[in-house]
Amino acid sequence: MPALKAFKRRWPFGSDDLVFPGVISCITRILATIMMVALAWKFQLIYGERCQANALLFIYLAGILFLNLLSCCNDGAIAFVSSRGSITNTRKRSSIPTLLHIRLIVLVCELIWTMAGTFFVLQASNNMQKCAPNHVEKMFWISLGINLVAWGLVFIFTISSLVYFDPCRLYKTPFTPKDFGLSTRDADPVDSDRVPLLRPEVCQSSIHYTERKWQHLISIFCCCLGKSRDQEVHRAAYSALARVLANILSDLNHAVPSDVAAGLSLLQREQQELLDHGIDPGRLRRKMDTLQELNNFEDPEQFLNNILKDDLPPLDLSHRDDYYTMDNVIHYMDYACAAYGWLLYVYTNPLTWHMRLFKHKRSMQDGKSPTEIPILGDNSCLLNFTSLLTQANLRVEDILFVSFENAIYETPFFVAFDHSRASVVISCRGTLSLEDAITDISATQEALPLDGFSEEYYAHKGFVISARKIQTKLERDEILVKALTIHPDYKVVVVGHSLGAGCASVLAILLKQTHPNIKCYAYAPPGCLISKKTYEYSQGFVTSLVMGKDIVPRLSEQNGHELKANLIRLLELETQPKYYILLRNILENLGIWCRKVSHYRELRQRILRANESDTMLNSFWNSASGYSPVPPSRITKQLVLPGRIIYVIPSEQSPLLFWKKKDYTLKWAEPSDFQVLLVGPAMLADHLPDRMSKALRRIKKSKLKSSSVVEI
Repeated sequence: MPALKAFKRRWPFGSDDLVFPGVISCITRILATIMMVALAWKFQLIYGERCQANALLFIYLAGILFLNLLSCCNDGAIAFVSSRGSITNTRKRSSIPTLLHIRLIVLVCELIWTMAGTFFVLQASNNMQKCAPNHVEKMFWISLGINLVAWGLVFIFTISSLVYFDPCRLYKTPFTPKDFGLSTRDADPVDSDRVPLLRPEVCQSSIHYTERKWQHLISIFCCCLGKSRDQEVHRAAYSALARVLANILSDLNHAVPSDVAAGLSLLQREQQELLDHGIDPGRLRRKMDTLQELNNFEDPEQFLNNILKDDLPPLDLSHRDDYYTMDNVIHYMDYACAAYGWLLYVYTNPLTWHMRLFKHKRSMQDGKSPTEIPILGDNSCLLNFTSLLTQANLRVEDILFVSFENAIYETPFFVAFDHSRASVVISCRGTLSLEDAITDISATQEALPLDGFSEEYYAHKGFVISARKIQTKLERDEILVKALTIHPDYKVVVVGHSLGAGCASVLAILLKQTHPNIKCYAYAPPGCLISKKTYEYSQGFVTSLVMGKDIVPRLSEQNGHELKANLIRLLELETQPKYYILLRNILENLGIWCRKVSHYRELRQRILRANESDTMLNSFWNSASGYSPVPPSRITKQLVLPGRIIYVIPSEQSPLLFWKKKDYTLKWAEPSDFQVLLVGPAMLADHLPDRMSKALRRIKKSKLKSSSVVEI
């Protein structure tokens, strides 16, 4: 960090990212040299017949071995120099560009010498006329083998260089130190690109420049979406997406992906140190404002015990309301998974999906025909529709409306009867396409179209537009009106997972005025969903479920800024090289490297003096004291999770013990408990719908069936 500059270009990797490539290249060169010498020894090149072809081949082999030796020494020097210094200290790696220039010269020599060897192979018949007949075939095969090995080495190195080559990344920057309020002497004399990375107070021109760059990249990346019916919708979505990304990443213009990976590794290690002692980082961050009063108490140790204890109220399954709430959450998860269609079904049943779907499709012929149901956007085989029926255990006559049409701000959904719970279920699909991802990240605020509500009721723009389109389809075709005419005693239930949870929550809020008894169950909803006023309004009819370290309920613009500030803080303070950080993290997650756990008393003492000198927890202190890593011009309205939140906490286990059954703890939580992104392998795995569904089935089997409900 920052990005390496060589050959008048800025490359998408740093000078400390060449350790593993250098070591791998050295090993490859050594193996290739052994292979060439083995070929020469097998065919007795050195001690064989003395003829002109043999002498030429010996010269060619000597040249290849010499160039291999040079390349191996150069790659070893690159790996050694790249391993020196820390992530932010680039002075010890200042010779990397020179070594890369030398590497290019050696590569050109290899290319020329290999081409000469190819010419020798093609002219082998002329050069071998004076050799013995039984030696000609040996000479041909050995020259061909050595030449192919040489071309393989050149090919591997060339492809590796082209992977990282970007013709648009010319080394120039539109900003100077003055743009960041610094004098020239304040800039880093070695690399001025460190200024925007280490100074979060980025000027407005940098944000506008980054926004234009992101908008251009997004439009190129999304060219596969083709022509939209409304190009203005696409352009508005690209602009909103670019604005969000630029607002968060504008002061990380010159960081490389490996810097972020190393920072996340350090942050995971820091958070795990707290979790090992039962201290949740999110809860600790929320309570740090109380910790500032430690000096006012006679016994700070006792006061600290009260602060650090787990104060999240448990979900008591012996109480009637909690029991039936959890029972409904588990039941409607099948509807949320069914909206994903055949892709999720094939993923969860990789060996038996075709037999199950075919069996269900044959059983459909005995009942109501699917042609009598409005099914939009499905394939000709109706695979999505068949998978929907199979996963939700529904009949064709239970389906009222199905739409698999997918576009930006347009989410697939279906409406069906659930006779077992006397409800009309509206299930919204989660993220499953590039259009859905754009809808997810369009996180600007949009006012909710509610009559009689103030401007303080707003939500995520992408979800508001998507929910509004679903509401329009429901009203246009009078779907709910017809359903409730058939079963007037049924209630309306809206469910969804991930993006579908966001759309379902907003849709339930929009339908609340016309359907007062509506309920919503949102599984892993995005963290930047609704305003605080809307959150208070949704308490009575929306229930959210968050599992483990799931990253999506913790995603918000504010959390993104705080994550970036923590990454920069950790990278600045770290003294170990990057390769060591990444290798240690991989081995720790595999259970091979045993991480040293600090003593609980030592950690308590660190928390007690955190406001003075500790570097691990001072970010929590800064947050509590009103410090914000976001410049004032970039602070936006905060969005939070909807409704009452059930927090499913899985038990920790060794990464190698995959067969061990997990136990789960159920807690009631608040949006403030998810203000810190928890880094780890489970941050993505805990979000998957199949994993959440398995966890809920296990909870139903182990907890609900063994609970005795007490009427209250």
